[in-house]
Amino acid sequence: MVRLSRFDLRAAARRAAALRPWRRGGSTVTVPEAEDAGRERLRDLAALLCELGAMLLRAGERTAEVEGALHDVAARYGMRVRSFVVPTGLFVRVGGGPDGRGGELDFSPVEGPDLRLDQVEALQSLVKRMRAEEVSFEDARRSLREVRERPERFSPATTVLGYVLLTIGLGVMRHATVPAVVGYAVLGLGVGLLRLFGDRLPAARTALPVVAAILVTAASLRWAGPLLHEEPTVLYVPPLIAFLPGAALTLGAIELATGAALSGIARLAGAVNVLLLLALGILVGTELLRPHPAGGPASDPLGAWAPWAGVLLLGFGFLLYFSAPPRPLPCPTRTGRRRRRSLRPAAVSEPAARDPALSGASSSIRASPAGSRSRCPRRRVP
Repeated sequence: MVRLSRFDLRAAARRAAALRPWRRGGSTVTVPEAEDAGRERLRDLAALLCELGAMLLRAGERTAEVEGALHDVAARYGMRVRSFVVPTGLFVRVGGGPDGRGGELDFSPVEGPDLRLDQVEALQSLVKRMRAEEVSFEDARRSLREVRERPERFSPATTVLGYVLLTIGLGVMRHATVPAVVGYAVLGLGVGLLRLFGDRLPAARTALPVVAAILVTAASLRWAGPLLHEEPTVLYVPPLIAFLPGAALTLGAIELATGAALSGIARLAGAVNVLLLLALGILVGTELLRPHPAGGPASDPLGAWAPWAGVLLLGFGFLLYFSAPPRPLPCPTRTGRRRRRSLRPAAVSEPAARDPALSGASSSIRASPAGSRSRCPRRRVP
């Protein structure tokens, strides 16, 4: 019979106390409590990084930027992360060895509409904070939930007004006459209300480009000639400005140029699909109605100043419709004003400060994801 010393018995008792039963798949195994707590932390971190990455993709970030942000945030928690990011979802593995084995794997799809500009700025502030310090999981989840549930800055009427300004601004840059401006405003109002309805009803979001293109084309063919004395074709594109996939085309081209072929092809395929839906709607509209002849002579153009006014209207409409944050520029303190004067020529800063139109256009550009990244240099955590 083997006799154990008192020290061996105490060591065995401590090991037994460190074990607790854990049920999985109908069988009972014993896992050390410290190891189980570590696995739980890995699972929580993987879920948090998946949620953060999905939000960044909804904010219009490139996949390489998302992977870099996840790497930096995981480094603050002392963990290694491996990720596979595409525009429609991402896989994240936290922990494990350099060969990719072990650790915890999680997946998150990218669902929901794109984030507004005020949500994008709040998300960028959270990412900057998580890159600088270790944020608790509960605090990070609460902050992400606040970004998702952030209320819109403007009322629905103001949002529709912003869409009308967007439509007029783009239309005036292409064809500027008084009757055409009236047509832009009416059609922009109709499409703005339609998009407002579509945002409240996600099931109709897929068919919205086709329906909007059909209605705009049919209304232009029916009323542009008799009422506005304009060609119907000049009214087709401006009311559909929010459906044009310019950002997706740009990001897709950048992804392809930087070697992210899968993400670039996915973005370009989505953009081409939207363009095909718009073309289908215009084709159906032209088949439903024939153009009515003009009831009078064409109006004279407004002048050389009209395109510049269109640019300003685009800036204001962009700010209102996409809900730019209230203070996208730094706080106008005395130190901040001296610093901005030293960084920017007076010929650029002073007119923008005097003219509210230029200030509004500058604010809308700086509130975009590209503008926020340009004024906040990226810091990588070693």
